[in-house]
Amino acid sequence: MIDYVTQNHSLLELWDFPLLGILTIIGVLYLLLTSSFHYLVGRVKPVRFKQKSFFLLGLFLAIITIGGPLHLIGHHYLFSVHMFQQAMLFMVIVPLLMLGIPSEVFQLIVRKPVMKRVIIFLTHPIFSILFFNGLFSIYHFPFVFDAVMATHTLFNLVHFILLVGAVLMWWSLLSPLPEINGLRDLSRIGFIFMSGALITPVCALIIFSSTPMYSAYTDVPQLISFLTPIEDQRLGGIVMKLIQEGVFITSIAIIFFKWARSERSNEPEFISM
Repeated sequence: MIDYVTQNHSLLELWDFPLLGILTIIGVLYLLLTSSFHYLVGRVKPVRFKQKSFFLLGLFLAIITIGGPLHLIGHHYLFSVHMFQQAMLFMVIVPLLMLGIPSEVFQLIVRKPVMKRVIIFLTHPIFSILFFNGLFSIYHFPFVFDAVMATHTLFNLVHFILLVGAVLMWWSLLSPLPEINGLRDLSRIGFIFMSGALITPVCALIIFSSTPMYSAYTDVPQLISFLTPIEDQRLGGIVMKLIQEGVFITSIAIIFFKWARSERSNEPEFISM
């Protein structure tokens, strides 16, 4: 597979150097700004190493996922790789980047009353969960998917909108500003279950279809001998669902243990005489 791709595509096709440059600049600026962030905004403590690690890990995964050969393979040859990219971008990279951004940045965004009202509307849990999962499902309708994949500009536009939708959905879960649509711990768990349920039908349709659904991947060179178009399609649905479930189960575990810890800390202590 690697030999075929490298032999039939130039270095400029394998690596998106403009995107890599942008992501690198973002990383450098992030490190410079967060190093002096407490001086710039009057923050008492500097941005923690853990928080920086989340952001830089998100950038690193973005470079691997959408900046290199994986993008070319996923866009032109393997639906399963394309679904892996989407799962990583929307379910892993977006929350990592959001976790790495100091809350003061979000406060700057909502400082204007008009902007605050817009953010309150867009990040409402019901709107955000339906917006992202609805768009994600519509995107995977065969006639929509093939049209998007055929036009580079449309592809970028649709994925930018999906990216915004993922940010809105994760806002409800991460609550960077608790006063704006921040969910309580148990409500977050319910939100996660609902999101998982909404994305299941389209994944099931992809996995259990008896024929290939997407012409964009039907008449392309078969990079892996045993991975026919229909098996590639099924694998793509499985990959998306497994990554989504893995992230959501991890999130539920973190939420539950934090909730249990806070409940124990609020229990009255009995002192024996």
